[in-house]
Amino acid sequence: MPATPTRRTIAAVAVFVALSVVHLGALIGGLQPLADGTKPFLMPLLAVAVLCAGVLRFGRRAWLLLAALALSCVGDVALLSDSNTAFVIGLSSFLLVHLAYIVLFAGASGAGRPRFWGLFYVAWLVVLLLVLVPHLDALLVPVIGYGFVIAGMAIAATRCAPKVTVGATLFLLSDSLLAINRFVPDANLWQPGFLIMLTYIAGQALIAWGLVESWRAHASQLPTPNFGKVSP
Repeated sequence: MPATPTRRTIAAVAVFVALSVVHLGALIGGLQPLADGTKPFLMPLLAVAVLCAGVLRFGRRAWLLLAALALSCVGDVALLSDSNTAFVIGLSSFLLVHLAYIVLFAGASGAGRPRFWGLFYVAWLVVLLLVLVPHLDALLVPVIGYGFVIAGMAIAATRCAPKVTVGATLFLLSDSLLAINRFVPDANLWQPGFLIMLTYIAGQALIAWGLVESWRAHASQLPTPNFGKVSP
């Protein structure tokens, strides 16, 4: 794969960024129909950018990343509804997304053990659950289980490149804001929809970008076999 992005990749990234700006602008401007209409296309466009970067040469890892983005789209669509059923569908979709990322981060996409400062995410989870638990009612068990998975995802990301680690942290922050905004009546977050989607879009983009870069760097370090040389 070439070290510099192709025109096709640049164009795909530009379209993704442009739609993200439109979506975020619609949220902060109170244009909910436009925000709802653009949301389902965000992750598919990110997946197109990933494909244009030539990731399919990386095999199963690439397919797992693409599956995570597809499941993210399912979750995005589900969360357009305020019903508990839709929320559970969205929660289940994103649970699979985080499990896919754990597999990617815990494998060849990272190096060494998770960093000791990953314990920060455990503290984050404890504080978040202390805030949420009194308000969860029937969703207590699913939300707690989901919380452990997203914390595990963020901890696994500490093995990876800084872009991936920051992206995982932003994804965790997005999920935390979403949960607080949904379940804590007196949270009074400023522009919650905007903050949730800003951290979500940036997190997903950084994860994808960091993974593709690390795979490319690893592939460039592999020795190239010389089939034309004949041994004496």
